[in-house]
Amino acid sequence: MEKTREEDYISLLKIFKKLWNRRRFLMRIVIAFFLFGLFIAIFSPNEYTSKIKFLSQTSSVSKVSGKWSGIAALVGVNLSTGVDNEEIPTNIYPKIISSISFQRDLMETKLNFKNNDSAISFKNYYNEHIETDAVTVLRKYTIGLPKTIVEAIKDKKSPREQVLYLKDSLVFIDFEEQKLRKLLRESLIFSIDETDGVISIAVTLNEAIPAAQLAQSAHELLQKEIISYRTAKAQNQMDFIQKQFDEQIVNFKTAQYDFASYKDRNRFNITQISQIEYQKLQSEYDLSYTVFSELQRQLVAQQIQVNKDTPVFTTINEAIVPVEISNPKGVKTLITFIVLGFMFAVMYGLATEFLKKFKATWKKVV
Repeated sequence: MEKTREEDYISLLKIFKKLWNRRRFLMRIVIAFFLFGLFIAIFSPNEYTSKIKFLSQTSSVSKVSGKWSGIAALVGVNLSTGVDNEEIPTNIYPKIISSISFQRDLMETKLNFKNNDSAISFKNYYNEHIETDAVTVLRKYTIGLPKTIVEAIKDKKSPREQVLYLKDSLVFIDFEEQKLRKLLRESLIFSIDETDGVISIAVTLNEAIPAAQLAQSAHELLQKEIISYRTAKAQNQMDFIQKQFDEQIVNFKTAQYDFASYKDRNRFNITQISQIEYQKLQSEYDLSYTVFSELQRQLVAQQIQVNKDTPVFTTINEAIVPVEISNPKGVKTLITFIVLGFMFAVMYGLATEFLKKFKATWKKVV
């Protein structure tokens, strides 16, 4: 056992010695990777990050504030005895941001880029106006060549031609939109601090002003989605009551006018027929007024419910236009390419030695 270990140790030393003997050649490989990384670090476009921080504060029915309880009491409604309406879980926020509807709305955000006289949407800019830099082209046709080929094949198989022949209920994503969604995922970072519940949205783009604008837009869209989720049930109920109220107010005014008009025309008429008609119109008016009053009370109560369910957002840090480059990637790029170069050099040296031994063994085989 010890002899086997010693032999393995000696074999390992031989391999290291052979690599050391070829250190100059291997160092050339590392230097080549270093120069390539230096080129990318120098000519890569700068990136700017804008971050916005805020808190989402909601209240459940079991903890109704005195403000809403007091107002509701004026219309005879007790909001403290409702069904508890749980707030949207914070772990759902990232799913909202990654949803197709959210990202499509975000792509339509108008941004002010330097090379454009007027604001242009994120989607149009990255599809039609962005200038491809030399580093991007070099990456695309060197390291990213396999990926470029795969994307070209996928692009040909995109189902965009089928959209005209199918119903609108189906959602289609073409290849260009898929690339934009990927770019958004890389540019927008969402995080939640579990200790204090602070929500952060950070956007990184190649220009400072668009980064701040996109961060602000993502913040507003997320708030809109959260509010819609929280108030959906109460809002639907309020819309229903509002529709019934609008219809009933017409009936009430009609009954009110008919009753008043009849009284004016038959002020001195005391016949039995006139009394019957009078009672009939009065009953219709009373019923219409009762329904109208009840719907009005319910409408006010539901409006209070919607306001109560609407979450309050407190902005801690606004989306500030950055003045400095965010986390310069020059040093990271150089270190990455040096490590890759070293690994490639070692693997190349080991592969060379393996091929030599393989060829020597192959020649000995009869």
